Amino acid sequence: MRKTILIAAVVVCLAFVLGGIALLSIYRNNILTLNEIIKLYQVAVLRERLLVEVEKVQSELRSKDTRFSSGPDTIVQAVVQMGELARQCSSCHHTGEARRRNREVVTHIRDYDDAISRVLTIRANEERVDEAENAAFIVGVDLIKRLRRILDHASANLEERTHLVLTNIDRTFNILLAFLVIGTVVVVSLALLFIRSLTRPIAVLLEATRHLKAGDLDHRITGLRQEFSIVGDSFNDMAGSLKQQMEKMQHTEQMAVSGRLATGLAHEIKNPLTGIKTSLQVLAEETTLPDEDREMIARAGEEISRINVLINGLLDYARPREPAFEEVDVNEVVERAILFSHKNDNGASDRTSERHGEVLVRKVLADGPLVVVADPAQLLQVCLNLLLNGFEAMPAGGTLTVMTARDAGQVSITVSDQGHGIPTSDLDKIFEPFFTKKRRGTGLGLAISQELVLRHGGTIVASNSEDGGAQFAIRLPANGRLQEGHS
Repeated sequence: MRKTILIAAVVVCLAFVLGGIALLSIYRNNILTLNEIIKLYQVAVLRERLLVEVEKVQSELRSKDTRFSSGPDTIVQAVVQMGELARQCSSCHHTGEARRRNREVVTHIRDYDDAISRVLTIRANEERVDEAENAAFIVGVDLIKRLRRILDHASANLEERTHLVLTNIDRTFNILLAFLVIGTVVVVSLALLFIRSLTRPIAVLLEATRHLKAGDLDHRITGLRQEFSIVGDSFNDMAGSLKQQMEKMQHTEQMAVSGRLATGLAHEIKNPLTGIKTSLQVLAEETTLPDEDREMIARAGEEISRINVLINGLLDYARPREPAFEEVDVNEVVERAILFSHKNDNGASDRTSERHGEVLVRKVLADGPLVVVADPAQLLQVCLNLLLNGFEAMPAGGTLTVMTARDAGQVSITVSDQGHGIPTSDLDKIFEPFFTKKRRGTGLGLAISQELVLRHGGTIVASNSEDGGAQFAIRLPANGRLQEGHS
């Protein structure tokens, strides 16, 4: 987000700078053109004054020796003024064409000045005076024509250039106005875009905090970008961690309640069962008891034994003993579990497989010792429980595969069977206490196994293998790393 804002700010500033430079360049060109036009107008005014002075001299020549004549002094002053104006015109021109025309005008003014001087200085007969006056008058007429042509041409040029510069000024104003309008629209649009880019993620985060406050720990933030995606990921991690912690707290509380309940039930149930079982044993020793009754008493004794097993399992789940941690080779524990699970001592065996009745146990054990810090008895209990479940899942026989491996600082134990697998709807329930689909199962074996694995800082996951059978994967921290609170 910061990078986007920085790039947008740089682009906007660069656009304003370049636009400002372009507008300043146009403004400077217009100012230079206006200055040039002003100078041309000044020259035009000087030429107008020069034309006026020439016409004044011409008028004096026409009225010479009449009562309307102002005298030779007026002509002299006009001629002097004409020369001064011609010099001023010369100093204002720089272009080649204007300089040429100005030189021609200056030359004609000098000729006119000479002709006027002869008129004023000749003292001969009247015929020569008239000739000089006529010659001066003719030169003056030609000079007036030239000045008028120059003035007409300059006036048309000035009008065209004035119109052009006014058009440029109007265009510059429109460009400036458009620049201001477009710049304002762009800045406001970017501001709104950035505000939306900031407010939308904040609104998403606020909504997520409301869900979290309401107890919805499964709510997750999606769709955020840039820095906000990092915040969203952190929030999701926090929600997941909170959910795990709450589940652990609930599990701990349930275990505490179950422990108290199991202890009370065991005390209240086992004592009467012991009396009932003893009474049944005494009754079964009666010699006069019919065989049907004796069989019924035996069945009752079996049921009482099953209830005792259930109560003991409940106590093991609710109040398992604290693990006695030591360094354990996982491969050795797996070998012992396979040995204890024998159903038939006459089964064939070799280094990689053992036959237990109709079930072939295939061992894929990692090379070398896989050392973890664990309670060997509890770890053996977990492995043995998984093996026995595998045997029960394949009453018609099959292959039970046991694998061990080391991966990314963890040691794994995987048990796979070729039974019918676990229904998808039951995958999330099989570790719950008393959940079972066995006809005579207690539903505590997997729950106890999971509790023992958790106490070792590991995890146990159930799934269905590619062959369709059930698969249980245990992962334990290697090198003696235990979760806090389980040491």
